[in-house]
Amino acid sequence: MGQAKISSRSVECRRPLEAIALGALVAGNWQLQDRLYHDYGIRYWDKRLKQHNWHPIIKRGQTYPLDRPVELILGASSPNQTAIELVVGELGEAATEVVFDQGQLVNRLLDQPFFRAIPLNENQATLATLNPPGQPGIDRVKLQFQIDQQRNLCLTIEDLLTKETLLKDQPIGKLL
Repeated sequence: MGQAKISSRSVECRRPLEAIALGALVAGNWQLQDRLYHDYGIRYWDKRLKQHNWHPIIKRGQTYPLDRPVELILGASSPNQTAIELVVGELGEAATEVVFDQGQLVNRLLDQPFFRAIPLNENQATLATLNPPGQPGIDRVKLQFQIDQQRNLCLTIEDLLTKETLLKDQPIGKLL
């Protein structure tokens, strides 16, 4: 077992290098902060491109838990919308694409990089019911995203019309 002794305090650890690092943290009154490895975002329908795209909401390197929640205001995307559906994904930016060209795999540089995403909650995308139904052009819900100590992305949804909380600190995905 490794041990680091700093003045009158000591830190013990099974791994000697960890003991030294922890001892240095204790001596300097420093603290470790966990950070996220990836960007995260929500999926939306891009009318101009006629395909789904991703809007980043949390950047890689962010410490957690968050100091304050990330807030978004959303409206209905179709008349008489009765539910809020939201897909959250782990984002990676792609600047190249791989294609077959004359029987060979070729990497091509893209003019416009785009987000590739791994959905976290695609099978549970419906998060809340709207009553009365929502209408396009009217702000309807406030979303608050928070990351807890265990790296869970938690969501609170407030209905701006009824002032009702539709979802409170609900975990919707585990972040890396």
